[in-house]
Amino acid sequence: LLHHRRRAFSDLVRHAARRTAFHARLYEGIDLSGEIDPARLPVTDKRAMMDRFDETVTDPRLTLATVREHLAAVRGDAYHLGEYRVVATSGTSGHRGHFVYDRAAWRLVLGDTLRWNRFMGLTPRLPVRLRLASIGADAPMHVTERIPRSGDVGLFKVRHFRATESVPGLARGLQAFRPDAILAYPSVAALLADEQAAGRLSIAPKVVSTHSEVLTEDMRARIRAAWGVQAFDHYGLTEAPHVGADCEAHMGLHVFEDTCMVEVVDAENRPVPDGTPGAKWLLTNLCNRVQPLIRYEVE
Repeated sequence: LLHHRRRAFSDLVRHAARRTAFHARLYEGIDLSGEIDPARLPVTDKRAMMDRFDETVTDPRLTLATVREHLAAVRGDAYHLGEYRVVATSGTSGHRGHFVYDRAAWRLVLGDTLRWNRFMGLTPRLPVRLRLASIGADAPMHVTERIPRSGDVGLFKVRHFRATESVPGLARGLQAFRPDAILAYPSVAALLADEQAAGRLSIAPKVVSTHSEVLTEDMRARIRAAWGVQAFDHYGLTEAPHVGADCEAHMGLHVFEDTCMVEVVDAENRPVPDGTPGAKWLLTNLCNRVQPLIRYEVE
């Protein structure tokens, strides 16, 4: 795994330097031959990459203007330029990010989705498919709606609920669907657990997993009290939808180290020793070759 990651990182850096003006300038004067030590490379961030979006992508047809235009009108799982999926951050940090995946990278996103499901004991079965209730964003520009749409290929019986719907409305929809598993924002899952406890909802999911927000101990306790299950946790970003996921041991997140690289660093972007808390962390998405994200500071 370590050999794979080092090779994938070095190949990605050289690919980015050859194919994008942004990285060519960023790495100017740095020896990129052989195995590349990440610590020798400068750090990037969302603002720098969005300010020069047109220079960070490997397909010159991709521009920030056309990407924004596509997102304003996108429906369902529609492609941009017939081959790219475009997703965006919410902009709550003050700077919205736009990220592009080609078909190869998106296949790996969906593969990691199935791996996350398997961590929770959710594997496809026939003839009666497991019922998965996804509760996430209300537009396909966000990964928490796009992934359920894109990954709904018949392996599971999937229904996506929008988190912006009222809690009573969500409860009615879940009551009718009677899911085997709920994948939701933790804040929403906790509110639905309260509905169950109050007798306004009566379902029996075998699996509850949260994503996108911090799962607090209070939320865990409410979910456990309502359904008698220990909530799974998941951590992902628009820039890398699957970074880590909980398994049945519930002893922390397994980082998906074959598809992304995590560097825990201090305030000066220097690696900290194992077991030492850092000031922040840097992401390298090892799979996205159309918009390389290398040593990208996570906000």
